[in-house]
Amino acid sequence: MSSTRLAIAATAATLLLVFVPAAEAKKTQLPKCTARAATLKVSTAQIRVFKLRRKLYSCWRPTHRVTLLYPTNSHEHGLLSNAAPPVIVGHYIGFATSQFFDPDGQYDQVFSVNVRYGRSVHRVAPRPDAAADTDIPAFVMDNRGSLAFIQELNLGGGGPCPEGDNIRSAVIAVDRAGTRTLDCDSGDEPAGQGIASLTLAGHVVSWQHRGATASATLR
Repeated sequence: MSSTRLAIAATAATLLLVFVPAAEAKKTQLPKCTARAATLKVSTAQIRVFKLRRKLYSCWRPTHRVTLLYPTNSHEHGLLSNAAPPVIVGHYIGFATSQFFDPDGQYDQVFSVNVRYGRSVHRVAPRPDAAADTDIPAFVMDNRGSLAFIQELNLGGGGPCPEGDNIRSAVIAVDRAGTRTLDCDSGDEPAGQGIASLTLAGHVVSWQHRGATASATLR
């Protein structure tokens, strides 16, 4: 693990503590709901999600409320994740961002925003693993903006799980109870039986581990 990667992870964690809520974006001029911009396919009849000048916005079509989703300050440099596409549930949008560095490090975050009222609900970066990475390949979101995601870990584990050989994944919940680790690889799973296949039904998140289905309820 390099000192540069540790420094970047520490800086990102510090910036997370001083996060400016989505409502603060009102202090800057926002584009109109009908702005000529790249509309994301995740958009619905009520919500438009679009990218304009390297920024991500949402519009609540019934009232034309526009919210700056990301980045909300000049220190953020991540891109919308290719591995975990945005989702819309009701009047919430969930999305993940990725920042790459030095030369194969990865810093991911996951967000949920109440688009109707332009309010940030959750914004979380996982605890860095033993290689100072936070890699989110998949997430789900319910109709209250609560989230669950898989965090991929380097072979040394760490982050939300103990350190150890072959500890590769964790399941994390982000809801009204805070940020909780729901499951971790133990490091001795047979091939193909680690944590995988995250799904959501209502408020119940499920995943596969050791060939069986595990689940938890988002609060």
